[in-house]
Amino acid sequence: MPTKRLSLVHRFLLPLLAALLSAMAAPHAAAQPLLAPIEISPANAGPGVARQISVRMYWLIGCLPTATIVGSEIARKRTLTIYLDDRQGDVFRCSDLLIPHTSTVTYTPDAEGDLRILVLTNHGAFVGEATLSTRAANSNRSQFDLTGMWYDPATNGSGLTFVHGATRNDQVFGTWYVYDAQGMPRWYTIQNVTWSGGGLQAGGTLFETRANSIVCVPPYTGCPVALSSAGPAGLVSIVMQGPNNARITAISSNGGGTLTSNLIRSIF
Repeated sequence: MPTKRLSLVHRFLLPLLAALLSAMAAPHAAAQPLLAPIEISPANAGPGVARQISVRMYWLIGCLPTATIVGSEIARKRTLTIYLDDRQGDVFRCSDLLIPHTSTVTYTPDAEGDLRILVLTNHGAFVGEATLSTRAANSNRSQFDLTGMWYDPATNGSGLTFVHGATRNDQVFGTWYVYDAQGMPRWYTIQNVTWSGGGLQAGGTLFETRANSIVCVPPYTGCPVALSSAGPAGLVSIVMQGPNNARITAISSNGGGTLTSNLIRSIF
C-alpha cells in the first residue's frame, strides 16, 4: 500500500474505528460490574458519621468517570442519586480497552433510617442501587421497611397492607383484611406503632371503624362512606423474622381473644 494511503488510514480510518469501538463499549461499562459494584464504608454507623460510597466497574481508558451527588436536600432524604460522568463528549480521548475503576463519594447522614442509593451515568443509564443504613448504637429504629402487602398462606384471602415511613419518621399504618362470623369481609386498622427489640419488634393499637347504615347502588353491598365511629379493639404485636417474613398477634381489648398470622410479603 502506498505511503500516502497508509497515512490516510492512520489519520482518519483508525480514529473512526476507535470511536466506534468506544461507543460500542460504553454501554458495557455499566453492564459489567465486578462482584461488589457498590460498597459502603463503614457499612453501619450512626448519624453524623461520614460514609464512603464506592462504585467499582469497568470503564474505558481515557474516559474514567468522576462521581457526583446530585439532587436537592429534600430529595436526598429518600434517594441519594450519584452521577458517574464518563466525559465521553470527545470520543477520540477514549480507548477501546476496559479497565476496573473505582469512583467514590462521601455522604454524611444526619438522621437514622434507610436511604436508597441510585447510581446512574450522566447519559441516564442505570448502573445499580444499594441501601445506606444509619442507626445509632442500641437503636430501636425499624430494621426493615414494612411497606407493602402481606398474607398468611394458611389463610390466603385475608391479609394486611402496611404503609411505613421507614426512611422518615418510622411511623406505621396498617390495614388488616379479615372476615366476620357470617363470612362477610371486615377490616381493622393498626396505628400508634412503636418499635423495640433493636428494631425487630413493634407494638400498636388495633382499631375498629363503623359507619351508619347506607343503601349502596346495586349490585354492590358495600360502598364508600364516611365513618361514624372508631375505637380500639385490641393490641397488636409484630415480630420481624427477616425482610419478607413476620409474625403478627392481636389481643382483644378484654383479653378474651387472640389472632395470630405468620406473614410473608407479596413480591411482584
